[in-house]
Amino acid sequence: MPTDFAKLILEELPEAVVVTRPGGEILCWTRRAQAMFGYTQADALGRRLDQLVLAPGQEDDGHAIEQHIIEHGDARYEALWRHRDGTPLPVECAAKTITADGRTLLLCTVRCQCDRQRHRPDLALQEQNLALASELNDAHRATDLFLASMSHELRTPLHAIIGFAGTMLMRLPGPLTQEQEHQLRTVQASARQLLAQINDLIDLSKIASGKVELKLEPLECHAVIAELLPVFQPQAHQKGLQFDFNAPHDDVNVHCDRRAMQQIVSKLVNNAIKFTDSGAVRIELDTADVDGRACATVSVSDTGVGLAPELQRMLSRAFRPLDGDAGGAGRFECTGLGLQVSLQLAQLLNGQISVASRPGRGSIFTLAVPLEAAHDAIERT
Repeated sequence: MPTDFAKLILEELPEAVVVTRPGGEILCWTRRAQAMFGYTQADALGRRLDQLVLAPGQEDDGHAIEQHIIEHGDARYEALWRHRDGTPLPVECAAKTITADGRTLLLCTVRCQCDRQRHRPDLALQEQNLALASELNDAHRATDLFLASMSHELRTPLHAIIGFAGTMLMRLPGPLTQEQEHQLRTVQASARQLLAQINDLIDLSKIASGKVELKLEPLECHAVIAELLPVFQPQAHQKGLQFDFNAPHDDVNVHCDRRAMQQIVSKLVNNAIKFTDSGAVRIELDTADVDGRACATVSVSDTGVGLAPELQRMLSRAFRPLDGDAGGAGRFECTGLGLQVSLQLAQLLNGQISVASRPGRGSIFTLAVPLEAAHDAIERT
């Protein structure tokens, strides 16, 4: 039997402690054991351990473990014991032999594994999630490698096709018939369109993987947009379209990424020109309150095919092909890639793109970028 001092120590241990004679007679049963198994000290002392905590049919296992402890001096094992009410209790036991008053006794500390068992499904789920995350990372790396390869393998020959077509259209190799010129322009336009779609796909992949690095800096919106005009004015005039850029007298300043802003505006203007056969394309720079925020707004309006209401609703959703025969479906080449790039970039800039359109009358696409950071940024420069 433990001394009073030893009992005090045993009672303070976080594990249940049981001391038995060889054969299983219980000599010590701490409060932790009482709480764990439901038997009081009066119930447990003098009884055999296997009669209290082992389920019927487990006696042989209990005797084998006890014999191992006596022969080897100690043992650590997991077992399924039971509460007084019959509830199974998964436990972890650490047992060893001790000598007291010349007698060999067995000291066993018992830790309930109920919480661990309950958490095992969670641990398995965590391991599964980690495995899936690893597979997903591998897939992302494979996608990046594929896109990098596609960028080189497809863009390089496309640049060559566009360049050679341009050289022939300049008639440097010799004169062209009207039919040859028409065919070359078709080749050049198709190659440019395919190149634009490849670039959009690569941009979308970079945005999705968080690899787009924005360089936020104070920008004068008028100057940023004016840099694009020499690119689009000839395209508009070639189609006989009026092309205007209107801006307020006082410049509009934002804290933004120049390349991202120009990329968004370029895609909106390019679509406006491409799908407007007559009339005008207009860029308007202004400021406005958008959803309670002071914003710089760049609106691109056209008198083109317009968009049906159902297609306008699609524009606020995640990427999906704009198919079917609804009005204006062809406006985005049945892919929506270019517009989706613009929508994602606008979100990265803490902005948004909205659309107002009527089928057969034209569309207005508006980029809104908040002004709140602009004033502070400009004051610091």
